[in-house]
Amino acid sequence: MTDSAVGAHPTTAAERASAVTDRLRAHWAGREVVLLVNRDDGATRALAGELRACGAVVAAVVAGDRCAPGDFGARHVWNCADHGITLPRSRFDAWLREPPAELADWLDRLDPGRTWTALGTTYTDTGEFCGRPVHGWWRRDWAHWEDKTEVDALWERAGTPAPPYEVLAVDSPGLADAVARLDRGRGVVLAADATRGALGSSKGLRWVRRPEELGAALDDFRGSTDRLRVATFMPGVPFSVLGMVLDSGVAAFEPFEIITLRDPVDARLVYGGTSTWWRADPRVRERIRHHTRLVGERLAAEADYRGMFSIDGLATADDFAVTELNPRHVSGLTLWAGWPEFPARLFNRAVQERMAGFVDVDWRDIEESFSDAIRRSPAYMVKLPVAEGAVKTPVTGIVRVPGGPQGGPEADERTLRYALEPGALRVLDVDRPRQDGAIAPLAAEAVNRLCSAGLVSFLDDERAH
Repeated sequence: MTDSAVGAHPTTAAERASAVTDRLRAHWAGREVVLLVNRDDGATRALAGELRACGAVVAAVVAGDRCAPGDFGARHVWNCADHGITLPRSRFDAWLREPPAELADWLDRLDPGRTWTALGTTYTDTGEFCGRPVHGWWRRDWAHWEDKTEVDALWERAGTPAPPYEVLAVDSPGLADAVARLDRGRGVVLAADATRGALGSSKGLRWVRRPEELGAALDDFRGSTDRLRVATFMPGVPFSVLGMVLDSGVAAFEPFEIITLRDPVDARLVYGGTSTWWRADPRVRERIRHHTRLVGERLAAEADYRGMFSIDGLATADDFAVTELNPRHVSGLTLWAGWPEFPARLFNRAVQERMAGFVDVDWRDIEESFSDAIRRSPAYMVKLPVAEGAVKTPVTGIVRVPGGPQGGPEADERTLRYALEPGALRVLDVDRPRQDGAIAPLAAEAVNRLCSAGLVSFLDDERAH
């Protein structure tokens, strides 16, 4: 996509949405920024890249993990570790609310007029940092719906399908009975609450398939959560869908696959990335998008929410159920593949700040242009954990894996190119997707052939039944 011609009146959804890029460049050109970074990751680097592309200068970085001058294009770096501060990632954003005096003094020496703007992580929940505004900060009351033991009330008010569930204390004597009531033949999923911080990427989840597995699962949860949601296990492709709440309405984008595998030894659910190659049945897709709008409308009405959010769930050939809500901008949309010049992260932050020219754009233009770009250029990011010590030296190669609807005959094999490194297997390329576009079964087969990891996909579980 390209920006609309100078002086021309935009006539298509893509052209009208592209005008957002022009307005972001006009806003950020020449501005100096301090990034508040809990770790050096792809999301933060993408945000820094958008700032530079819009003409801003990353003047400084305040880092929880160690960074070096030049990281993120920054001139100056303040590392917590250099000042005797050790912070787990879950505590970084809380620490930003009361930074030490020596950090404030350091910033004031670099920026005595306090003209810099701060940008934090997705979870940064303070609007001010050392006397400087934080742009696009996360409102703390939005976190309520991140809690897996609270969100079912919202599903019910929105009329969105979700598995049967009960919420109990982690040490409740009634847990075993609740598991028995909710098991429909494939077990239950236990989900931790957010009392110790929000959890994503399959953290805080256990799939308990048999009563004898419950004890070990509860041992994992004790000390890390107060309450558990016990929900009926629902079969299907794990998926996510992103929506965006604007003043004009709620945009709903393309549902995409969440690469979720299961460790059969301890019932852990293992997150391995996302893929927009997968395509839900068209009728299911439209129902998912319809309910995404309904949930977004409830967020706007009940929490005065603005910006991106995601819904996770499970999709079958003719239905779906939702399991989790993330009221924040999450990864997986892969807009970068089809529209790399659009600064989606800065756009979302401008919407969260209710800036004129952004929060009031037409939701239909954003939905149509984003969805067209995603369908035109699907992409995936797949990185699966492998057993510690299983890989000593990084290597790249190819492996042939079954790719048909039920694992497929050998004639229907796919060639998967991979990079195997200590701790992880990354999928670099697949010669062609399965008929439904799902990557998880191919990735599971590859990691098991190469590393004997023992991980299984939703397709393996379907075969078992």
